Amino acid sequence: MDESGFYLLPGVVKTYSPRGETPVLNEWQTRDHLSVMGAVTPRGKIATMVRPGSLNKMHVIECLLHLGHAVGDRLLRIWDRSPIHRRAEVGEFLARVGAGLVL
Repeated sequence: MDESGFYLLPGVVKTYSPRGETPVLNEWQTRDHLSVMGAVTPRGKIATMVRPGSLNKMHVIECLLHLGHAVGDRLLRIWDRSPIHRRAEVGEFLARVGAGLVL
């Protein structure tokens, strides 16, 4: 289970123009992005959650609830140390759910 962001910024690094003329590139820039949180089960099931904008602690809890329903009681999470994984509300949720969710 992990998350990633996909930004819509152009990837222009190099361009060409006639000698002596500075190239001008007109592009539309935005900080809009899609955030995706997903997980793979040992049986090969894939669960994803896509949201516009940034993910937060409530999205982590929502994804864990969804995974609990889709996978069952026993869920092993392997996470990095991202701040949204370590929020107090996520820890409180995991404490309420019980030992079925293992880190």
